[in-house]
Amino acid sequence: MNTYQSYRGNIRSGDTISFSRQGGNPFLAFIFYIISAVTGSTWYHTGTAYVIGGRVFIIEAVWPRVRIYPLGYLGSFYHMGLDINFTEESERMLLSQVGKPYSIIKAIIAVFLTPRGTASWQCSMLNIEFLKANGYPDHWDQYTPGGCVNTLVERYGKNNEFVKN
Repeated sequence: MNTYQSYRGNIRSGDTISFSRQGGNPFLAFIFYIISAVTGSTWYHTGTAYVIGGRVFIIEAVWPRVRIYPLGYLGSFYHMGLDINFTEESERMLLSQVGKPYSIIKAIIAVFLTPRGTASWQCSMLNIEFLKANGYPDHWDQYTPGGCVNTLVERYGKNNEFVKN
């Protein structure tokens, strides 16, 4: 089993981090249970890894705003290495979203339609828009956490590694 301390060196800026009812923080899993129940998926949250100064962070859209948060404080998660060429433009794109509002309306809409606009975000929408701009432009049918993870695994052939934290 991968532990966070032994595995964190494998995480690169731009990689996708996801959380599941099967392995995440029990309190957060309870809060996001409705998301996964409505979408029919075990995945309830995604974000983008951001590594700087030897630290591993996640850039994520959560209530009330997009934030940068130390990944090591969030409990167990899944890591998907994507080999993204993380450039200054990639970094600018992500960092320019930090502080923008989280939208529960977009989270609900994402179950049925593709949410639009960048004035506010929901978790997988931010993650997918980053991926679309950085080498993964196609096949995004559903802007939910499950849609994001499933697309990367099924259409792009990526592996999802469980990391115990």
